[in-house]
Parts: sequence; C-alpha cells; structure tokens
Amino acid sequence: MVKRLNLNLRARTMGERVLRRAWEGVLFVGIVLTVAFGAFEGSFTQNIRTTVIDGLAPVLEVMHRPVVTTREAINDIQGLWYAHDENTTLRGQVAQVGTLRQRVLELEAENQALRNLMSYRPPGMYRFTSARVVADASGAFAQSLLISLQDAGDISLGQAVLGNDGFIGRVISLGRHTGRVLLVTDINSQIPVKIRRTGHRALLVGDNSRRLKLLYLPADLTLYPGDQIVTSGHGGRLPPSLPVGVITGRAGEIAYAVPTQDLSRIEYVRIAQFHLYAGSQGGLPISFEAR
Repeated sequence: MVKRLNLNLRARTMGERVLRRAWEGVLFVGIVLTVAFGAFEGSFTQNIRTTVIDGLAPVLEVMHRPVVTTREAINDIQGLWYAHDENTTLRGQVAQVGTLRQRVLELEAENQALRNLMSYRPPGMYRFTSARVVADASGAFAQSLLISLQDAGDISLGQAVLGNDGFIGRVISLGRHTGRVLLVTDINSQIPVKIRRTGHRALLVGDNSRRLKLLYLPADLTLYPGDQIVTSGHGGRLPPSLPVGVITGRAGEIAYAVPTQDLSRIEYVRIAQFHLYAGSQGGLPISFEAR
C-alpha cells in the first residue's frame, strides 16, 4: 500500500516537471517568434498589414457609407431650413417692394394726368384753377362730377371746366369743400357752339348718354364725321374755341356728336377764370343759377 502511494507521488512529480518544461518551451518559442517578427517588420509584417487593410477596405467603405449619407442629409435639412428663413425674409421684402412700386405707379399716373392736363392750352388769355375729381355723380337722370375745393383757389358758378382734351362742363354748385360740375352730356346742358370747319353756330345739348345733339343747324349744311365742335363764346358765358366734341352723323335737322374728352376717365380738371360780364356771377343769368 505504501509502495503504491510512493509510486503515485513520483509519477505526479514527473508529470508536473514535464508540463513545466513544455510551458517553458512555449514561452521560449513565443519569445523567439516575437524577436523574429520584430526583425522582419520592414517586409513581412508590412505585407501582412497591407493585405489585411486591403481586405477590410470594402467592408469599412460599406460601413462608412450610411454615416456619409446621414451627414449629407443633415446638411441638406439645414440648408432647407436656412433657405426657408431666407425665403420668408425675401417674401417680406418683395411685399414691401410691391407696396412701394404700387405707390410709385399711382404717383406716376397722377403726375402724368397732371402733365396731360397742363399740356392743353386753349385759345385766349385765361387763368386756370386745378381741382381733383372726388366722385362721379352720374346716373340715369343726371350727368355730373364732384370736385374738391381744397386748395382750388377762386371758383365761381358757371365757370368752364376742362379735362385733358377740352371742355367737359360747367360749375353749377359750390359748397364748403366740394363743387358740382354739370357735364355736357346731361339733359340740362345747353352749350352754344360752332362747327370749326364752317363756322356755323348751333346749340349742343345732352340727353344723359354719351351722345350729344346739335340743334338749329342749316338744313343744307354738309357735315362730315370727324368735324370738330368748339364753344362759340356766344353770350359771354364761356370762353370761345374750347374743343367740345366731334360730329358722328346727321339725321335730318339734328346732327349727332360725341364729346372730345372721355368723361369716364377724369381724375383732375381745370376751371377757367373767365368773366366776360362782371354784372353776373360767372357770366350766367339768374335763371341758371337758380336751377
């Protein structure tokens, strides 16, 4: 029994020795390989490293692609956000520019209207007062305009009112802030006129439409479409030679005409300071002023 135990101890001791020597050999081999790899690092190790990197490059590229895509998407979103802010700012600026442009166009139109108004110079030495049209009071039974008297100067009843292209009516009422102009197309308007080409006198009357009638013309008078009609100045109520209309045709003793001025597009007017008869207000009889 004791012998067996001694043999087992000896065998165990020998196995431990063998394992210890084997481990020491492995360590020695590892040290040798480490030294060897260190000696050949410039060639063999570099080749292995290059081969491994080349093999992993496609994998790294695939793994890096989502990162690049995400980064680009973030940049695009930021760019869209900045573009949205810039677009909002530009829209505000465009709205302001549009408002300023509209105001400039209105001022240009007003300036052009005043220039057109001042470009017409009727015959005779008259003073003129400019006024702005504030309302069109025309209807089925009356044809008139309301003008502003603010900064209009001295205006009297019966004075001639002119547009860009000639005579359009007379002042028939005056208030503190506005005045009313009876247009030549009103049924109560009766203007002494003459045919410029022939010099024949007639009475121009309105009928609450755009058409004008010429009364009391000689039956044998030949008229042509386009013949000009001007104020005759007869009776001293209105300045002479103011353009009023043009002939359009004739039916028997009545000739027809249209106004020289487009009465639907009047923004500013001029009032002629013409007083031939100092004894009447504006050169008009009492019967007209009372109407």
